[in-house]
Amino acid sequence: MKRGNWSVPEIERLRGLFPRTSPARTARLLGRSVDSILRRARQVFAADRRVGPWSEIDDRTLREAVGVHDLDTMALLVARAPEDVAARLAELQAETRRGPWLDDEVHLLKRLHGTRTTRQLVLVLGRSPVDVERKARELCLGKDKAAPTTGQIRMPRWNAESLARLRELYPTRDNLEIARELGRTVSSVANKASQLGLSKGRAALQRMGRRNVRGRWG
Repeated sequence: MKRGNWSVPEIERLRGLFPRTSPARTARLLGRSVDSILRRARQVFAADRRVGPWSEIDDRTLREAVGVHDLDTMALLVARAPEDVAARLAELQAETRRGPWLDDEVHLLKRLHGTRTTRQLVLVLGRSPVDVERKARELCLGKDKAAPTTGQIRMPRWNAESLARLRELYPTRDNLEIARELGRTVSSVANKASQLGLSKGRAALQRMGRRNVRGRWG
């Protein structure tokens, strides 16, 4: 575990990780103690308290901190009083979006789903529980092993038939397509492929890249 002075690259990484990552996970990623992470974060994010209207950036920071930080830490991140943060969280919780999912919402769900409960994701995304769970199933998203959730669906063991099918599909097919065919999560497919040393072919990667660009930019 690292001790002593923080380097500039470490501090910059802390700036990027800490707002949406728990202190414990940030500590593991940076090789520092949780106490060290919290002390440095209080220095890095210290700012004069603000009042008045909330910006989109403030709301996004607050939403992404749900489930990984306590109220005082959220207040630090948005430079607001804890009571103001509590009031804003209540307002955000009352907001429910409907209709088609935007690309940014899908990206956020993919990034946070593994580490948040459905209840937390409802507040983060401003969507109903049914909407969140339906989209997660559609995207074949799973939970991280250390995720704070109950009732986690356990994937069945890989058998010879499913492993053979994975080896056949992985070089040319998108992980989401494979997950749907095999009845698994995307993370399960990716993890097993990594263990087996499988890789995508160049043509498949180019095709997937073009599709991702079209999906994001139209």
